[in-house]
Amino acid sequence: MSVPIVAAMAGGAVVLALPILVAAQALVAGASAANAADAAALAAADAQFGAVAAESADACEFAAVVAEANGAAIVECSLGPATAEARVTVRARAGVLWATRQARAGPPQ
Repeated sequence: MSVPIVAAMAGGAVVLALPILVAAQALVAGASAANAADAAALAAADAQFGAVAAESADACEFAAVVAEANGAAIVECSLGPATAEARVTVRARAGVLWATRQARAGPPQ
């Protein structure tokens, strides 16, 4: 085989692999954001209902700490009345892609 043919084949392989790598990175970003959102929502609900001794009196601040520990940032946090739930939206990054996910959690049982 000549060098130009090998170079063309290698270039074609890279071009074909790139979309697969981007799709895989998107899946990782989504999963990371979903995990962080779940953990933050549970933390907010636990803090709101006194199930944990949070460093902060604000449940959303506690959720932000948990989200940050999971590599994400809180976009939105809302707390319902004592019978409702904590809703959290987080944004996480994986490589060059960002993903946003939501989660909610109710009072601990």
